[in-house]
Amino acid sequence: MTVTHEEYTAFVRSGLFTEGAKDTLSLAGLGLGGESGEVQDLLKKYLFHPGYTLDVDELGIELGDVFWYFTVILDYFNLDLEDVMMENTRKLCDRHDRPHPDYLK
Repeated sequence: MTVTHEEYTAFVRSGLFTEGAKDTLSLAGLGLGGESGEVQDLLKKYLFHPGYTLDVDELGIELGDVFWYFTVILDYFNLDLEDVMMENTRKLCDRHDRPHPDYLK
């Protein structure tokens, strides 16, 4: 089973309980930071705590939460995920003097 970005965005919208820019962007920004911190904590434990076993499923769940808040921001500003990925690829290729992949040509 798969989900498209459009389907996922509709799901995110259906669960969003905020109204207006201040509440929506505050929730998204703070949530993104908080969930990113959860990912950081898992990675920190994996890298620096002897004997710690990373639960990859838990990591995936936390990354899903990061993606939920990321999707709120994309949707609020009507940004297209594919456009964001392409611009990021272009920026990184230019910054690191790497050839552009075929999908940018």
